[in-house]
Amino acid sequence: MKKLFTMAVVMVGATYLSASAAFNAPTTAQLAQAAGNPAMLSQMLQGATAQEAAEAMRAVIVAALGLGLNADAQAARITQIVGAGFTAMTTAPSGGTAAVTPDAFAQSLGTALGSSPVLSQNGVVVATILSAVGAAGGGGTTGAALETSFTTALQTSVAANVPAKGYEIQQSK
Repeated sequence: MKKLFTMAVVMVGATYLSASAAFNAPTTAQLAQAAGNPAMLSQMLQGATAQEAAEAMRAVIVAALGLGLNADAQAARITQIVGAGFTAMTTAPSGGTAAVTPDAFAQSLGTALGSSPVLSQNGVVVATILSAVGAAGGGGTTGAALETSFTTALQTSVAANVPAKGYEIQQSK
């Protein structure tokens, strides 16, 4: 019985390691390319965990903000990035099962976005992402999963930057 349990643990560990090893974190150049062509995300995110994919998407969205697009084109590009990422992560490969559920991926994406000062402090970008997540994830609980994890990550990020004694106000003379 003990040997069977040990073998099961080793097999699960090997499966996890081989799945994790399959993902290669994208380079800065690849992230910039994906910002210009969101269809590249499908290939880029192969083998990624939900957290790895969310971090990559966060970086692609930040890169898209630097493309100099007007507001409408920028919103459309962010929507394309979110849609491509959700499709890559939640669509089953031929004959397989989906990498993650839409809610689980939205949760990881919300955490990645909430901990990004560049994205979390831009209300238009946050609203665009939330709308795109609702559309890509089929609405319902997917948008709520993103909102909850985004808010938690944002609160954690803010709390980490507040001095332990709180803010001290200096009066000028």
